[in-house]
Amino acid sequence: IPPDSFEGVQNFVKEEITDTSLAGKTIFIWLSISFLTGFSSFLYEVGWIRLLSLLLGSSTHSFDIMVSAFILGLAFGGLYSRKLLSRYKNITIVLATVQILMGAFSLLSIYLYSPVFHLMNESNHVLQRTESAYYVFTIFKYLLSLMLMFPTSFFAGITLPLITYYLTNYTRNESYTGSVYGWNTIGSIFGAFCGGLILLPAIQLKFTIASGGIIDILIGLLLIKIYKTTKVRSLIAVVMSLFIVIPVFFMNFDSYLLTMGTFRKYRSYDSNEKITVRHGKTATIALHDVGKSLHLSTNGKVDASVSLSGEVNNDEYTQAALAFLPMSLVNKDYTVGVIGMGSGMTSHYLLGDELLKSMDLVEIEEEVFNIGKGFLPHNERVYNDPRVSLYFEDARTFFSQGNRKYDIIVSEPSNPWVSGVSNLFTKEFYSHIKNALEEDGFLAQWMNLYEFENTLLINILNAISSEFDYVKVYGIEGNDVVIIASNNKFEKDYSHRFNDQELILKDLSRYGDNSDFFVKDRYIISEETIDYLFDDFNLNSDYYPLVENGAELAFFTREEVDLFKAFTDGIFYYQEVLEPQKFQKTLHSLISEKEKYEIDNVKYAYLYNRLKNADRNSDWTEIEYLYSQLLPYRYIRNYWYSNEINDLLREHIYNGMVPQIFSLKFLIIDNSINYNAENLEKFISK
Repeated sequence: IPPDSFEGVQNFVKEEITDTSLAGKTIFIWLSISFLTGFSSFLYEVGWIRLLSLLLGSSTHSFDIMVSAFILGLAFGGLYSRKLLSRYKNITIVLATVQILMGAFSLLSIYLYSPVFHLMNESNHVLQRTESAYYVFTIFKYLLSLMLMFPTSFFAGITLPLITYYLTNYTRNESYTGSVYGWNTIGSIFGAFCGGLILLPAIQLKFTIASGGIIDILIGLLLIKIYKTTKVRSLIAVVMSLFIVIPVFFMNFDSYLLTMGTFRKYRSYDSNEKITVRHGKTATIALHDVGKSLHLSTNGKVDASVSLSGEVNNDEYTQAALAFLPMSLVNKDYTVGVIGMGSGMTSHYLLGDELLKSMDLVEIEEEVFNIGKGFLPHNERVYNDPRVSLYFEDARTFFSQGNRKYDIIVSEPSNPWVSGVSNLFTKEFYSHIKNALEEDGFLAQWMNLYEFENTLLINILNAISSEFDYVKVYGIEGNDVVIIASNNKFEKDYSHRFNDQELILKDLSRYGDNSDFFVKDRYIISEETIDYLFDDFNLNSDYYPLVENGAELAFFTREEVDLFKAFTDGIFYYQEVLEPQKFQKTLHSLISEKEKYEIDNVKYAYLYNRLKNADRNSDWTEIEYLYSQLLPYRYIRNYWYSNEINDLLREHIYNGMVPQIFSLKFLIIDNSINYNAENLEKFISK
């Protein structure tokens, strides 16, 4: 073994290396260290990305922050190595110390994770959900990432310059610079592969991070042993290493703290919540038993749930609508492709249909399937129906292969702000979906309206419409919609066939016995109306990832899509003009629902007398308030021609007694309703 000091190496080289075997062993040792330090670094890099996804949220922007913090540490470490090279002469001791410190700090990120998660939770009390606060929140996330990652990556940045300096001086051959970085890169690739695809599912998150740290510490101890430093130094190194390593075998991550989703909102600690956690290849999946309901979360974000109390929750309505709505549009044998398993309830309901011949269920994370067993019996058909074929792979890859054709594809991924999900809402992906559908097949796309924004939704609708000729939007109880798209018209409603199938009726009984619930009464708009929205908006594309870039801000600021309120909560409906034939059935349902409203006769008589005796000096502010209370905005249209109050008010306006703003409001409504009066009267008469 050659000398370990810089001067010793240089003198050794001047005398020429005569023992080629010794030289080969030395080069092998140092290149192996380069390989192993790259391997170990990416073990805990993979682990950190998963840990920080649970802390910061698994958005693309959060991933950018994690990678940036790691690289920043490497850069500063590389910069500092220059000082070390000029200050210390014993290379191996410096490198051994760096490796031990690198491993020690990676283990400290396990021991100190709890206060970092609590800091994130408390930030919800401090930061308002505004756009300006979002930038503060981004900086805050970056600082948290630095707290966990910077010390370790700093020492990781020192290692390669030390190894490179040693080998190039030892061999007097600068080509070893490339060798050092080449072997380090190969180690990094193996580390990322083993960490993400083997160790995370096998030994879980804590030991994946710990294994990288332990490898680094062992490298340091091995260097000390090979280059025979003093016994005191060796003993100190071993004792310190044991002191930092042993506790990892006796502590565990708090499942509730990891999966409580503090990046989303403040959560009070609930030690009674039963949680099952599995760290899979692509995400951390948890089943939360909160007593009255079960929740499935992905990286801390709830993706599905079922009520155990008998009261149906909003998630269940969504899960059911994604099955019953497309089922109501077919009346022949059909095949289905489902993107995303979630709780498995959508697939379970689809499998209740006798006409369904086969289902390909595509889920990127296998642990969703494993933990989903906790929802039994609500999803039992997924696990025991022979018509189901499971594919644990990326939906984008699966449907781009073009090996299969489906009559229906149901897409229910996570929210678009989640990293890797936004590309399931692009023009290019919908092109793959179109190619995977039969000629008369159609797509059923789930879309959230909460934590999202109008423009981004229009970008997605635009992307869908660019690939499909016919598009319809249906509302769901809660705050979601289902978008149905096809290149063939799909006007007919076959939901009446549900009445002949025992399993479907049993499933529907959970939501009431009305088989039309998920179909007729939920229609909002079609492509005839949607097309008017696109003139000033781009479509979401892989090349212009508008949703990926904007979704996290909308998520943070708690935006809500209110685009469809203009089509559902108006005095009259734009659809009556833009798509009168398609909207007739829905219009009749809406008017019938509003006809259930009953005017308060006492309030009516009081307001009538006030108006009858009103003049310019009357308290018109109070009269306007009374009027809005008697005829709420949603129900004005139904009673416009059936009460004398409007006649009195119209007369006062024409006589110039009513203040201008109140007059304008009334006249706008009056003109709008007159414009639609003929259409309205037809439906009321029915």
